[in-house]
Amino acid sequence: MDDLSVEEFLMQIGSGFTEFASVFRSNGFDTIGSLRCIDVDEDLNQMFQQANIQLLLGRRRQLQNALKNLKDISPNNSQMGLQKPSLNNIVESSKESVKKIQRKLTLAEAEYSTIILSEREKDGRRCTNCHKTGHKADNNKNNKSCKCTNYPCASIHLCGQADKHPEYLQEKKTKQREILQLKQKIRKLDEEKNQLESFMGVKKTDFMSSMRSRLRQTNPTKYQDGAKLMKDLHSLKIGYNGVVPEDRGNDYVDFKHKLDEMANRSKEQFYPQMMPYFPSYPWQYPPPFQSMSTHTSTPTSPAPTSVFGNDISVKREPSAPVHTHTKSSMDLLADAALKCATGIESFDTDCDADDESD
Repeated sequence: MDDLSVEEFLMQIGSGFTEFASVFRSNGFDTIGSLRCIDVDEDLNQMFQQANIQLLLGRRRQLQNALKNLKDISPNNSQMGLQKPSLNNIVESSKESVKKIQRKLTLAEAEYSTIILSEREKDGRRCTNCHKTGHKADNNKNNKSCKCTNYPCASIHLCGQADKHPEYLQEKKTKQREILQLKQKIRKLDEEKNQLESFMGVKKTDFMSSMRSRLRQTNPTKYQDGAKLMKDLHSLKIGYNGVVPEDRGNDYVDFKHKLDEMANRSKEQFYPQMMPYFPSYPWQYPPPFQSMSTHTSTPTSPAPTSVFGNDISVKREPSAPVHTHTKSSMDLLADAALKCATGIESFDTDCDADDESD
Protein backbone atom coordinates (compact mmCIF):
# COMPACT_ATOMS: atom_id res chain seq x y z
CA MET A 1 0.00 0.00 0.00
CA ASP A 2 2.67 2.51 1.08
CA ASP A 3 4.76 1.73 -2.02
CA LEU A 4 2.21 3.28 -4.36
CA SER A 5 3.40 6.53 -5.92
CA VAL A 6 1.74 9.89 -5.50
CA GLU A 7 0.62 9.76 -9.17
CA GLU A 8 -1.24 6.51 -8.52
CA PHE A 9 -2.87 8.03 -5.45
CA LEU A 10 -3.99 11.12 -7.37
CA MET A 11 -5.26 8.90 -10.19
CA GLN A 12 -7.72 7.29 -7.76
CA ILE A 13 -9.17 10.72 -6.97
CA GLY A 14 -9.58 11.70 -10.63
CA SER A 15 -7.72 11.96 -13.91
CA GLY A 16 -7.39 15.74 -13.57
CA PHE A 17 -5.46 15.56 -10.29
CA THR A 18 -2.29 13.97 -11.71
CA GLU A 19 -1.04 17.39 -12.81
CA PHE A 20 -0.50 18.24 -9.12
CA ALA A 21 1.98 15.39 -8.66
CA SER A 22 4.93 17.71 -9.29
CA VAL A 23 3.78 19.94 -6.40
CA PHE A 24 3.81 17.02 -3.96
CA ARG A 25 7.10 15.63 -5.27
CA SER A 26 8.86 19.00 -5.05
CA ASN A 27 8.07 18.96 -1.34
CA GLY A 28 9.19 15.37 -0.74
CA PHE A 29 5.80 13.63 -0.78
CA ASP A 30 6.62 10.86 -3.28
CA THR A 31 4.66 7.86 -1.96
CA ILE A 32 1.50 7.17 -0.03
CA GLY A 33 3.62 6.42 3.03
CA SER A 34 4.86 10.01 3.03
CA LEU A 35 1.39 11.38 2.29
CA ARG A 36 0.14 9.87 5.57
CA CYS A 37 2.36 12.36 7.43
CA ILE A 38 1.06 15.46 5.65
CA ASP A 39 -0.80 18.20 7.47
CA VAL A 40 -3.92 18.35 5.35
CA ASP A 41 -4.78 22.02 5.85
CA GLU A 42 -1.52 23.89 6.42
CA ASP A 43 0.75 21.88 4.10
CA LEU A 44 -1.67 22.04 1.18
CA ASN A 45 -1.96 25.82 1.42
CA GLN A 46 1.79 26.29 1.72
CA MET A 47 2.70 23.94 -1.15
CA PHE A 48 0.30 25.42 -3.67
CA GLN A 49 1.18 28.98 -2.69
CA GLN A 50 4.87 28.26 -3.29
CA ALA A 51 4.04 26.71 -6.67
CA ASN A 52 1.90 29.76 -7.50
CA ILE A 53 -1.07 27.53 -8.40
CA GLN A 54 -4.62 28.66 -7.75
CA LEU A 55 -6.36 25.51 -6.50
CA LEU A 56 -10.11 25.56 -7.03
CA LEU A 57 -12.24 25.11 -3.95
CA GLY A 58 -13.88 21.90 -5.20
CA ARG A 59 -10.55 20.24 -5.95
CA ARG A 60 -9.12 21.39 -2.63
CA ARG A 61 -12.01 19.72 -0.80
CA GLN A 62 -11.51 16.50 -2.77
CA LEU A 63 -7.79 16.45 -1.95
CA GLN A 64 -8.42 17.13 1.72
CA ASN A 65 -11.06 14.40 1.92
CA ALA A 66 -8.82 11.83 0.17
CA LEU A 67 -5.83 12.64 2.40
CA LYS A 68 -7.92 12.40 5.55
CA ASN A 69 -9.30 9.02 4.46
CA LEU A 70 -5.74 7.92 3.73
CA LYS A 71 -4.76 8.61 7.32
CA ASP A 72 -7.65 6.45 8.57
CA ILE A 73 -6.59 3.43 6.49
CA SER A 74 -4.07 1.12 8.11
CA PRO A 75 -1.02 0.22 6.00
CA ASN A 76 -1.71 -3.49 6.58
CA ASN A 77 -5.40 -3.24 5.80
CA SER A 78 -6.21 -5.21 2.66
CA GLN A 79 -9.59 -3.50 2.29
CA MET A 80 -7.92 -0.23 1.35
CA GLY A 81 -9.96 0.53 -1.74
CA LEU A 82 -6.87 1.86 -3.52
CA GLN A 83 -5.48 -0.22 -6.35
CA LYS A 84 -2.89 0.36 -8.96
CA PRO A 85 -4.49 2.04 -11.95
CA SER A 86 -4.86 0.04 -15.11
CA LEU A 87 -3.07 0.85 -18.33
CA ASN A 88 -6.28 2.21 -19.82
CA ASN A 89 -6.63 4.75 -16.98
CA ILE A 90 -3.01 5.83 -17.36
CA VAL A 91 -3.42 6.29 -21.12
CA GLU A 92 -6.61 8.30 -20.66
CA SER A 93 -4.91 10.47 -18.04
CA SER A 94 -2.01 11.04 -20.40
CA LYS A 95 -4.39 12.11 -23.15
CA GLU A 96 -6.12 14.57 -20.83
CA SER A 97 -2.76 16.04 -19.79
CA VAL A 98 -1.77 16.46 -23.44
CA LYS A 99 -5.02 18.30 -24.18
CA LYS A 100 -4.50 20.71 -21.27
CA ILE A 101 -0.92 21.43 -22.23
CA GLN A 102 -1.97 22.00 -25.84
CA ARG A 103 -4.52 24.58 -24.69
CA LYS A 104 -1.80 26.33 -22.69
CA LEU A 105 0.52 26.21 -25.70
CA THR A 106 -2.13 27.75 -27.95
CA LEU A 107 -2.67 30.58 -25.49
CA ALA A 108 1.08 31.20 -25.08
CA GLU A 109 1.63 31.28 -28.85
CA ALA A 110 -1.24 33.76 -29.27
CA GLU A 111 0.28 36.04 -26.62
CA TYR A 112 3.70 35.75 -28.24
CA SER A 113 2.33 36.67 -31.66
CA THR A 114 0.62 39.71 -30.12
CA ILE A 115 3.90 40.83 -28.56
CA ILE A 116 5.81 40.50 -31.82
CA LEU A 117 3.23 42.56 -33.71
CA SER A 118 4.14 45.53 -31.51
CA GLU A 119 7.75 45.65 -32.72
CA ARG A 120 8.90 48.19 -35.32
CA GLU A 121 12.13 48.77 -37.17
CA LYS A 122 14.96 50.30 -35.18
CA ASP A 123 15.10 54.08 -35.51
CA GLY A 124 18.17 55.96 -34.21
CA ARG A 125 16.43 59.34 -34.40
CA ARG A 126 14.17 58.57 -31.48
CA CYS A 127 14.78 60.07 -28.08
CA THR A 128 16.14 57.75 -25.41
CA ASN A 129 13.63 59.06 -22.87
CA CYS A 130 10.27 59.55 -24.57
CA HIS A 131 11.20 57.50 -27.66
CA LYS A 132 9.88 60.18 -29.97
CA THR A 133 11.54 61.81 -32.97
CA GLY A 134 12.17 65.49 -33.73
CA HIS A 135 14.07 66.80 -30.71
CA LYS A 136 16.89 64.35 -30.08
CA ALA A 137 19.37 66.17 -32.36
CA ASP A 138 18.58 69.59 -30.83
CA ASN A 139 19.06 68.44 -27.25
CA ASN A 140 22.27 66.48 -28.00
CA LYS A 141 24.35 69.47 -29.27
CA ASN A 142 27.91 69.95 -28.02
CA ASN A 143 28.04 66.25 -26.92
CA LYS A 144 25.59 66.87 -24.13
CA SER A 145 23.06 64.33 -22.97
CA CYS A 146 19.49 64.72 -24.05
CA LYS A 147 17.54 66.65 -21.48
CA CYS A 148 14.04 65.65 -22.53
CA THR A 149 11.25 67.14 -20.49
CA ASN A 150 8.61 64.69 -21.77
CA TYR A 151 7.35 61.75 -19.77
CA PRO A 152 9.28 58.50 -20.32
CA CYS A 153 7.81 55.99 -22.77
CA ALA A 154 5.56 53.67 -20.78
CA SER A 155 5.22 50.73 -23.16
CA ILE A 156 6.58 49.23 -26.33
CA HIS A 157 3.09 49.39 -27.76
CA LEU A 158 3.54 53.18 -28.01
CA CYS A 159 6.92 53.32 -29.75
CA GLY A 160 7.59 49.79 -31.00
CA GLN A 161 11.35 50.04 -30.20
CA ALA A 162 12.34 46.71 -28.63
CA ASP A 163 15.95 47.81 -27.98
CA LYS A 164 14.69 50.67 -25.75
CA HIS A 165 12.49 48.41 -23.60
CA PRO A 166 14.54 45.74 -21.77
CA GLU A 167 11.46 44.61 -19.84
CA TYR A 168 9.87 43.70 -23.16
CA LEU A 169 12.90 41.68 -24.23
CA GLN A 170 12.80 39.81 -20.92
CA GLU A 171 9.09 39.10 -21.34
CA LYS A 172 9.68 37.91 -24.89
CA LYS A 173 12.42 35.51 -23.80
CA THR A 174 10.23 34.22 -20.97
CA LYS A 175 7.35 33.55 -23.35
CA GLN A 176 9.67 31.80 -25.83
CA ARG A 177 11.02 29.63 -23.04
CA GLU A 178 7.50 28.79 -21.90
CA ILE A 179 6.45 27.77 -25.42
CA LEU A 180 9.55 25.61 -25.79
CA GLN A 181 8.90 23.87 -22.46
CA LEU A 182 5.26 23.23 -23.34
CA LYS A 183 6.27 21.69 -26.66
CA GLN A 184 8.79 19.47 -24.91
CA LYS A 185 6.13 18.34 -22.41
CA ILE A 186 3.71 17.54 -25.22
CA ARG A 187 6.38 15.61 -27.10
CA LYS A 188 7.30 13.64 -23.98
CA LEU A 189 3.68 12.84 -23.12
CA ASP A 190 3.00 11.78 -26.71
CA GLU A 191 5.97 9.42 -26.62
CA GLU A 192 4.82 7.92 -23.32
CA LYS A 193 1.27 7.56 -24.62
CA ASN A 194 2.47 5.89 -27.81
CA GLN A 195 4.66 3.51 -25.84
CA LEU A 196 1.78 2.57 -23.56
CA GLU A 197 -0.57 2.08 -26.50
CA SER A 198 1.96 -0.07 -28.33
CA PHE A 199 2.53 -2.11 -25.17
CA MET A 200 -1.22 -2.50 -24.73
CA GLY A 201 -1.52 -3.58 -28.36
CA VAL A 202 1.21 -6.21 -27.94
CA LYS A 203 -0.31 -7.42 -24.69
CA LYS A 204 -3.75 -7.53 -26.24
CA THR A 205 -2.52 -9.61 -29.18
CA ASP A 206 -0.37 -11.88 -26.99
CA PHE A 207 -2.81 -14.72 -26.39
CA MET A 208 -0.98 -16.54 -23.62
CA SER A 209 -0.33 -13.52 -21.39
CA SER A 210 -3.84 -12.13 -21.89
CA MET A 211 -5.69 -15.39 -21.30
CA ARG A 212 -3.64 -16.80 -18.42
CA SER A 213 -5.34 -14.76 -15.70
CA ARG A 214 -8.79 -15.10 -17.28
CA LEU A 215 -8.55 -18.87 -17.49
CA ARG A 216 -7.18 -19.17 -13.94
CA GLN A 217 -10.12 -17.16 -12.59
CA THR A 218 -12.64 -19.60 -14.11
CA ASN A 219 -11.36 -22.46 -11.92
CA PRO A 220 -8.69 -21.44 -9.39
CA THR A 221 -8.57 -24.90 -7.76
CA LYS A 222 -7.92 -26.76 -10.98
CA TYR A 223 -5.40 -24.32 -12.35
CA GLN A 224 -3.19 -24.34 -9.31
CA ASP A 225 -1.41 -26.99 -11.36
CA GLY A 226 0.62 -25.06 -13.94
CA ALA A 227 0.75 -28.03 -16.33
CA LYS A 228 -3.05 -28.16 -16.59
CA LEU A 229 -3.17 -24.42 -17.05
CA MET A 230 -0.67 -24.45 -19.93
CA LYS A 231 -2.37 -27.45 -21.55
CA ASP A 232 -5.77 -25.74 -21.62
CA LEU A 233 -4.17 -22.47 -22.74
CA HIS A 234 -2.67 -24.18 -25.78
CA SER A 235 -6.01 -25.81 -26.55
CA LEU A 236 -7.81 -22.47 -26.35
CA LYS A 237 -5.17 -20.82 -28.54
CA ILE A 238 -5.77 -23.44 -31.25
CA GLY A 239 -9.53 -23.19 -30.82
CA TYR A 240 -9.59 -19.38 -31.10
CA ASN A 241 -6.89 -19.28 -33.82
CA GLY A 242 -4.63 -17.18 -31.61
CA VAL A 243 -7.15 -14.31 -31.35
CA VAL A 244 -8.04 -13.18 -27.82
CA PRO A 245 -11.84 -13.51 -27.43
CA GLU A 246 -13.92 -10.63 -26.17
CA ASP A 247 -14.58 -10.66 -22.44
CA ARG A 248 -18.37 -10.96 -22.17
CA GLY A 249 -18.34 -11.78 -18.45
CA ASN A 250 -19.13 -15.45 -19.09
CA ASP A 251 -15.64 -16.91 -19.48
CA TYR A 252 -16.40 -20.08 -17.52
CA VAL A 253 -19.10 -21.28 -19.92
CA ASP A 254 -17.34 -20.04 -23.07
CA PHE A 255 -13.99 -21.62 -22.22
CA LYS A 256 -15.56 -24.89 -21.08
CA HIS A 257 -17.53 -25.15 -24.32
CA LYS A 258 -14.40 -24.44 -26.39
CA LEU A 259 -12.30 -26.96 -24.43
CA ASP A 260 -14.94 -29.66 -24.87
CA GLU A 261 -15.07 -28.88 -28.58
CA MET A 262 -11.28 -29.21 -28.88
CA ALA A 263 -11.32 -32.49 -26.93
CA ASN A 264 -13.94 -33.97 -29.28
CA ARG A 265 -11.95 -32.77 -32.28
CA SER A 266 -8.83 -34.51 -30.95
CA LYS A 267 -10.73 -37.75 -30.43
CA GLU A 268 -12.05 -37.68 -33.98
CA GLN A 269 -8.56 -37.00 -35.30
CA PHE A 270 -6.69 -39.75 -33.42
CA TYR A 271 -9.56 -42.23 -33.00
CA PRO A 272 -11.70 -42.05 -36.16
CA GLN A 273 -15.21 -43.38 -35.89
CA MET A 274 -15.57 -46.97 -37.25
CA MET A 275 -18.45 -47.32 -39.70
CA PRO A 276 -20.38 -50.65 -39.62
CA TYR A 277 -19.57 -53.01 -42.53
CA PHE A 278 -22.49 -54.27 -44.59
CA PRO A 279 -21.25 -56.43 -47.53
CA SER A 280 -23.08 -55.70 -50.75
CA TYR A 281 -22.26 -59.03 -52.44
CA PRO A 282 -23.28 -60.12 -55.10
CA TRP A 283 -24.32 -56.72 -56.50
CA GLN A 284 -21.09 -54.77 -56.22
CA TYR A 285 -18.49 -57.47 -55.84
CA PRO A 286 -17.88 -60.50 -58.09
CA PRO A 287 -18.43 -63.98 -56.62
CA PRO A 288 -15.38 -65.25 -54.81
CA PHE A 289 -15.07 -68.44 -56.87
CA GLN A 290 -15.25 -66.53 -60.11
CA SER A 291 -12.51 -64.16 -58.98
CA MET A 292 -10.46 -67.13 -57.94
CA SER A 293 -10.93 -68.82 -61.31
CA THR A 294 -9.85 -65.69 -63.12
CA HIS A 295 -6.70 -65.28 -61.08
CA THR A 296 -5.70 -68.96 -60.86
CA SER A 297 -4.12 -70.63 -63.88
CA THR A 298 -5.51 -74.04 -64.97
CA PRO A 299 -2.91 -76.76 -65.54
CA THR A 300 -2.33 -77.85 -69.14
CA SER A 301 -2.48 -81.55 -68.27
CA PRO A 302 -4.01 -83.09 -65.13
CA ALA A 303 -1.59 -84.70 -62.79
CA PRO A 304 -2.23 -88.49 -62.57
CA THR A 305 -3.14 -89.81 -59.17
CA SER A 306 -3.49 -93.39 -58.02
CA VAL A 307 -5.05 -95.07 -55.06
CA PHE A 308 -3.87 -98.63 -54.37
CA GLY A 309 -2.49 -98.94 -57.88
CA ASN A 310 -5.69 -97.84 -59.64
CA ASP A 311 -5.45 -94.90 -62.01
CA ILE A 312 -8.08 -92.34 -61.03
CA SER A 313 -6.83 -89.45 -63.11
CA VAL A 314 -9.52 -87.11 -64.35
CA LYS A 315 -9.52 -86.54 -68.08
CA ARG A 316 -10.98 -83.50 -69.73
CA GLU A 317 -13.87 -84.04 -72.07
CA PRO A 318 -13.28 -82.98 -75.66
CA SER A 319 -14.73 -79.61 -76.36
CA ALA A 320 -17.29 -79.15 -79.15
CA PRO A 321 -15.80 -78.16 -82.47
CA VAL A 322 -15.93 -74.49 -83.21
CA HIS A 323 -17.26 -73.67 -86.64
CA THR A 324 -15.68 -70.76 -88.32
CA HIS A 325 -17.43 -68.93 -91.15
CA THR A 326 -15.47 -67.37 -93.91
CA LYS A 327 -18.55 -65.52 -95.22
CA SER A 328 -19.32 -62.03 -94.27
CA SER A 329 -22.19 -61.08 -91.99
CA MET A 330 -24.35 -59.89 -94.91
CA ASP A 331 -23.95 -63.24 -96.66
CA LEU A 332 -24.93 -65.12 -93.54
CA LEU A 333 -28.08 -63.00 -93.19
CA ALA A 334 -29.01 -63.65 -96.82
CA ASP A 335 -28.60 -67.43 -96.38
CA ALA A 336 -30.74 -67.38 -93.24
CA ALA A 337 -33.52 -65.46 -95.02
CA LEU A 338 -33.40 -67.90 -97.99
CA LYS A 339 -33.73 -70.89 -95.68
CA CYS A 340 -36.63 -69.28 -93.90
CA ALA A 341 -38.46 -68.58 -97.19
CA THR A 342 -37.88 -72.18 -98.46
CA GLY A 343 -39.27 -73.58 -95.21
CA ILE A 344 -42.40 -71.46 -95.48
CA GLU A 345 -43.03 -72.59 -99.10
CA SER A 346 -42.63 -76.24 -98.20
CA PHE A 347 -45.00 -75.77 -95.29
CA ASP A 348 -47.65 -74.23 -97.57
CA THR A 349 -47.28 -77.09 -100.11
CA ASP A 350 -47.81 -79.71 -97.42
CA CYS A 351 -50.89 -77.93 -96.21
CA ASP A 352 -52.40 -77.83 -99.73
CA ALA A 353 -51.76 -81.54 -100.27
CA ASP A 354 -53.51 -82.40 -97.05
CA ASP A 355 -56.56 -80.37 -98.12
CA GLU A 356 -56.79 -82.18 -101.46
CA SER A 357 -56.58 -85.57 -99.87
CA ASP A 358 -59.44 -84.76 -97.65
